[in-house]
Amino acid sequence: MRAAEFYRTVTMDRSDLLERLLSLFEREGIRYCVIGGLAVNAYVEPVVTLDLDVAIAPEQFEKTISVLRDEFEIEDFPHSVNVSAPGSSLRVQVQKDSRYSDFVQRASVRNVLDHQLPVADL
Repeated sequence: MRAAEFYRTVTMDRSDLLERLLSLFEREGIRYCVIGGLAVNAYVEPVVTLDLDVAIAPEQFEKTISVLRDEFEIEDFPHSVNVSAPGSSLRVQVQKDSRYSDFVQRASVRNVLDHQLPVADL
């Protein structure tokens, strides 16, 4: 079993939330990077988590939330906007905290469970 298949099984992602989210980011030209537990997979042996924490380029934050609203369920919290979809246990948190702003421009593309993703630099 490939890492991506394993992750889809663990997150019970029957709605393809991860692939749909990544496709939307690419289609809309949204600059982002993966942070947190899932990003750790770019640097060490696989770690299982149901969370995908994402930092968005600050100038694209409002646009990002707007296009996400069109395709996913959105829940607004003080420090994040949570994105979900029926049929998936994957929990996506788009961070609002400005301390993550510089992470996007310093990110490097790395292999994360068979996906080439921009990941926060160590």
